[in-house]
Amino acid sequence: MSATIAYRPDIDGLRTIAVGSVVAYHAFPALVPGGFVGVDIFFVISGFLITGILIREHERTGRIDLAEFYARRVRRLLPALLAVVMTTLALGLWLVPATGELQSLAKSALAALFFTSNIFFALQPSGYFAAAAETYPLLHTWTLAVEEQFYIVWPLLIPATGWIARKLGLAPRRTLWGLFILMFVGSLAISIVGTMIRPSLAFYLTPFRGWEFAIGAMLSLALRGDNPRWHHGATALSLIGLALIGISLWAFDHGTPFPGWIALLPTLGAAALLAAGAIAPANPIARLLARRPAVYIGKLSYGWYLWHWPLLALVRGDALGEPGNGALIAAVIASFLLSSASYHLIETPVRHQHPPIFRTTGKSLVAGIALLLIGAASAGATLALANTRLAASPRLQAIAVVGDNGTVPGMAVACTNYFAVFKELAPPQSCMVGDRTATRVVILIGDSHAAHYLPMLDRWGKASHVAVLQRSRAGCRPLDGSAGYVGVAPSSAAFADCARFLDAVLDEAAQLARKGHIIAFVVASRWPDGDVPLTMRAASGEVRAGFDSGLHRIATAARAARVRLVLIKDTPLFPHNVPRCLARRSNQDCSVSRAVADREHDEGDRRLDALAASLPDIRVVNPRSILCAGRTCSPIRDGIVLFADENHLSARGSAGLATQLRPALDAAILGR
Repeated sequence: MSATIAYRPDIDGLRTIAVGSVVAYHAFPALVPGGFVGVDIFFVISGFLITGILIREHERTGRIDLAEFYARRVRRLLPALLAVVMTTLALGLWLVPATGELQSLAKSALAALFFTSNIFFALQPSGYFAAAAETYPLLHTWTLAVEEQFYIVWPLLIPATGWIARKLGLAPRRTLWGLFILMFVGSLAISIVGTMIRPSLAFYLTPFRGWEFAIGAMLSLALRGDNPRWHHGATALSLIGLALIGISLWAFDHGTPFPGWIALLPTLGAAALLAAGAIAPANPIARLLARRPAVYIGKLSYGWYLWHWPLLALVRGDALGEPGNGALIAAVIASFLLSSASYHLIETPVRHQHPPIFRTTGKSLVAGIALLLIGAASAGATLALANTRLAASPRLQAIAVVGDNGTVPGMAVACTNYFAVFKELAPPQSCMVGDRTATRVVILIGDSHAAHYLPMLDRWGKASHVAVLQRSRAGCRPLDGSAGYVGVAPSSAAFADCARFLDAVLDEAAQLARKGHIIAFVVASRWPDGDVPLTMRAASGEVRAGFDSGLHRIATAARAARVRLVLIKDTPLFPHNVPRCLARRSNQDCSVSRAVADREHDEGDRRLDALAASLPDIRVVNPRSILCAGRTCSPIRDGIVLFADENHLSARGSAGLATQLRPALDAAILGR
């Protein structure tokens, strides 16, 4: 018996686990928080099957028919992919605004068709202010790009390795073992390092994922016949495999550094199930995976994977990221039905019945080129139409130019202090805005809700002849303990990291103040309030204590430095991403009432006011007095979108506050 020759229904059952995990994770992340590991299971399966096919052909004929191999890839992948891309583009023209989102969709469609979307998405903005995943309806095609890049290299490596083995007088299979082990070790090593220092690249790019295919490849080499001695261990091996995958599905989540070494759990789990099914096809787990429902879903897995994400992304985008469970379930069901139709009407006829345009190897390759050109033309037309819509609409243009919040031309990236672990502050000279030649310096302290005032303070500082030193770190409030962190993964390490940053800022401020350079501390933050989800804070009592002690510590530092302390109250919070809302809804629908905005900040406002009332030389500035003139906090004014997301000012919105808030800033900071 050969483990890779006969059709194995249990492999389709394993595909069902993989695709089901991914779909469940994308639809309901809390249900299967580690469901993204289904992709890694697919990679192991691909490495196992493709390596077996190529080795058998090479051992049988002494060569690999590259043209026929790629023709099979064309018949297997392109027709269904083109159907999904074309449908997504059509829906995008209807549902996605031309504020950059539709343009991005068209560009990602080109990348998907030419199997470079992993590179495309790796180069998209990531981190604290990255766009939500639902703004990329073809995001999931990055995995197809990784697989296709593997398919391009693998058929060349195997015959090349055989040629080298013959020239050196080595055993071909031992040489292949050496190649696969080298790839496994090298790729895993850079994956571990890359996950720590460049997680976005490590997640998307093929070299960091190659070791997962290598696991399947080594397994294909190892399973070269039925070994009765292993039969009794097959069930135990299957259970171990299921356990490893189960741990991955429910112990991992979006905060887990991935892939890295921890991806060994789902990949070795998949390898264990593949090995057990080959050693003893009658073992209970293999029989369960080979049941008809599991096999059928496994056969649909490629199509279901292709269809599910565009529908979920478009539903979420149209609902501004918050659709009801009913809409998500409907999208999952619709994607399953579309995958079934795709399997029976597109995939199976093209692969097995070979219509005239796919009847021969040459015709299949020509048809593949034709399909790519059709898709590329459609993507190009979509991009052109999106740009035409944008050029014709001042409103869309205002939304499209929102850009990053808190950006100031010439500001060094290091000044944001947004990196995995805080190490040290960038030199003050590189983090100055306003009048950089001024002898009077204001130090801006806080989190991203401090940073988004930089354009305002830059303009104010130039007008008032004051330099402004940025000392902000996204996610780190200028408070103590658990109150000092606002993020999705609170931990003692995160709290300690924020504490180190604040300590470094206050130490530097004290040194600069002794030299007479600092005239005021300006402190801003997303102050803790009842609206902050429990996942972003510890117990409310701890937060209140950290709030008060942190503010008093800063006040003490300001008094010791003999400088003013200016506290800026928080900006309004909106229920949706403001630019995306404005692109799909009216101004009124995207506004929030002043009463609601003030109520959301009630506790934070009271604590800031109480501190200012209890100590001298403390002033409070309230930007909501400008942003929420009248009864409404409007997200757009005079053609300028004021907010970059749900709660951060846009760069233009921030800069626009400089004139309106200048009297308040002059009085608070300069005492005028």
